[in-house]
Amino acid sequence: MRKKISLYTIAFLSFGLLSCENDENFVDVNPKPIATQSAESTQEGYYVQAMAELLNKAVQNPIVFQSLQEEAAKQKDGDYDILLAQVLEDAGNGNHLLNTLTSRSVTMSTYSTENVAALIDGFKKNAPLLNIYLPDGQEIDAANDFLTVILDPSFSDQDDHVVKAFNRQGDIIEISADEEPELPYMVVGINERYTLKQETAYTRSTQEAIFSNEYHSYYLPDCFNQEKVDAFIPQTRANSYRNNRSASDVISRARFKSSSAIKQVEKWLRGAPEVHLTVIYADYSLLDIITGPLLHNMQYNLGDNGWYKGKRRKKKPRDNFGNWYTLNWNGLQKKYMKYHFHEMDNRFKVAINGWEIAFSGGDLIGDCKVNYADPLGTTYHMGNMFEIDIR
Repeated sequence: MRKKISLYTIAFLSFGLLSCENDENFVDVNPKPIATQSAESTQEGYYVQAMAELLNKAVQNPIVFQSLQEEAAKQKDGDYDILLAQVLEDAGNGNHLLNTLTSRSVTMSTYSTENVAALIDGFKKNAPLLNIYLPDGQEIDAANDFLTVILDPSFSDQDDHVVKAFNRQGDIIEISADEEPELPYMVVGINERYTLKQETAYTRSTQEAIFSNEYHSYYLPDCFNQEKVDAFIPQTRANSYRNNRSASDVISRARFKSSSAIKQVEKWLRGAPEVHLTVIYADYSLLDIITGPLLHNMQYNLGDNGWYKGKRRKKKPRDNFGNWYTLNWNGLQKKYMKYHFHEMDNRFKVAINGWEIAFSGGDLIGDCKVNYADPLGTTYHMGNMFEIDIR
């Protein structure tokens, strides 16, 4: 690990933050985008670093660290993640964290109390998915170092191999993004799983918000509601070939093939990989003879739970018996479906053009063809990365 004498904190000045010795030095901490930083991720990156610096000081209070550990252990989105806006709304741990963030022990060497209050309000409005990832089973004490990792929204699992972090002394150092540190740590970044919606009578009638504040309402995808997931799993007959059954195909087992495969699509910085499936097939009906093949597709979030086991620093792949239903063949013969698996990162999107799939905000895991004539129970391999069984 290579320590760098950091002037990075001084970069806050260009965004409108000043290090303060007293409460009279109030500045605007709700930056307006300028020509060179108009992207949403740039503004989010500003708040990620600013809050990481404050949280790095706050967690040195063992009570704060313990309360955050308890919140992370709830795994509300399937991982050890904490939405900072939510925990600050909480009547218990949130108030204690807020009091610590605005205490003189934190603000004297960083910002004034007014600075912190404005900074918190600013991120709630402009970076509402600001997130803490705090892995389970860590212990900190005054004798050892602790790292608060700054995960900028622009970080790429494929291209970036170094990440910045605050150490206990408040210096910014560089650490490897490829190898998980031996030191205890937390990661401050942007949550990958929650979505924001404007709360209306319609959204309230169709889906319950996880929580709401004065700016946003927060939702999780249905795949995190196990009762809804179970309701969609079809009861298939125990036949070997598809022409003897009418139900949808079901992925009965899926797994990454190695720990290195997991690392290729999701580094330790983000916790568990979140797997997204897109299935496409052509319905060669009579209408298709006239209009051309009609492509059908379905997209499904396989979630992030169950892909590995073992200690936190030794992510060993495991069989994930998720029972995910896919598409129904409708009695068609000698046709195939194409399965595409991706790992979802921030603002993940899929664009479909015929058989071609383009994605952004994530990493390709692999793809395979599933033929109608394949016996049920076939295992499909996607190189050295991933495999599935279909029943």
